[in-house]
Amino acid sequence: MGLFSYENPNQKKYHKIDKFEEITIMLKFHFYFLMALIVFVSCKRGQSYQLKASTDFEDGKSVYLVEIDQNFQPITIDTAIIKNGKFRFEQKIPYPQNSFIEIEDHPQYFLFIAENGSITMDITQETLPDYVLGGTLSNDGLYAYKNDIEAFQSSLESIGNEGYQAQSEGDTILVKDLYEQYSAVEEQIRQYDIDFVKNNPSSFLSLMILQSHTQNQTIAKDSIIELYEHLSAKIKKGPTNEYLLESLELKTKDLKIGDVAPNFSAPRPNGEMASLNQMKSKVTLLDFWASWCKPCRIHSPELVKLYHKYASRGFNIISLSLDDSRDDWLQAIEDDGLGSWDHISNLKPIDDPIAKNYGVLGIPYYIVLDSVGKIQRIEHDFRLIKKEIEDIMGSSK
Repeated sequence: MGLFSYENPNQKKYHKIDKFEEITIMLKFHFYFLMALIVFVSCKRGQSYQLKASTDFEDGKSVYLVEIDQNFQPITIDTAIIKNGKFRFEQKIPYPQNSFIEIEDHPQYFLFIAENGSITMDITQETLPDYVLGGTLSNDGLYAYKNDIEAFQSSLESIGNEGYQAQSEGDTILVKDLYEQYSAVEEQIRQYDIDFVKNNPSSFLSLMILQSHTQNQTIAKDSIIELYEHLSAKIKKGPTNEYLLESLELKTKDLKIGDVAPNFSAPRPNGEMASLNQMKSKVTLLDFWASWCKPCRIHSPELVKLYHKYASRGFNIISLSLDDSRDDWLQAIEDDGLGSWDHISNLKPIDDPIAKNYGVLGIPYYIVLDSVGKIQRIEHDFRLIKKEIEDIMGSSK
């Protein structure tokens, strides 16, 4: 599955965190979050675009132009028919936004950026899920970006698969090496995005990238603000821009370092209810994860080591699963050897009340608490969480 192709929500279901992700393939880490961006539809009309596309799908098939509504649901706003291997759409829009093409009886959405100008698209069945996109500044950038990012994605998937194999064979040395390789690729992705935004200040895609990293806290807030300040004024308009600014503000209003973590309760694997106040220890790690989350599970060996290194000195882990299958949840605990610490789950990947209360928008998501339940660190990056815990436990000898 290509990075910027989407499955039809009427034909497939997925594990997901928010409603828009119900229509996406969950490509984990960084880019999977970028795909989950939403753009609200406004009734104000100002700009216009033409989308001219060629395809080898058979003539007579319907093609649907899809947007995302304010309830994060896909809506068809126009329909065209393939004729002589071509179709086209013309629309007026208030601001640049994400839009999608869906072809009748085909389970993918094809992303493009609806912006002023003439947009071109070429969809060839032999090369699916890839497709060619261009014609405007943002769509030229999107096409180049998706090709570059897919190379990173391929590396992550390869390393992740090797990691699973090494873990199942008990090769801890190889697992550690692969973990370091995985982390290095993650860092390359972050740096690639930073460079892209710096070099493309007038591209709507740059705004999307910043929103993704803001939502998932994968670039520091101060750095996001600095990058945002250098964007062109013409893309700092409309709901997507407002949503980014709102997200930045919310990060300062939501749970922050020094706050007392809200109490919660959820069922353990045996069905018994357990609360944070019952489970917290001298130092507690809240670990939001799921069985389907590769970036979560690739860290499992390191998490196990961390627990056993400090458990006797008052360190505990509370793993909160966002699975929707009890069997998958329990199997992952067994397969990864995670059974030494506390596990709870409401089995509600979309509407989990704990995740909502803690502002969890993507996983893995880690929160470190001290002995009285005050938040010491909030991160997506396991390396930083590991160092934080080692520093805390090391200083508490």
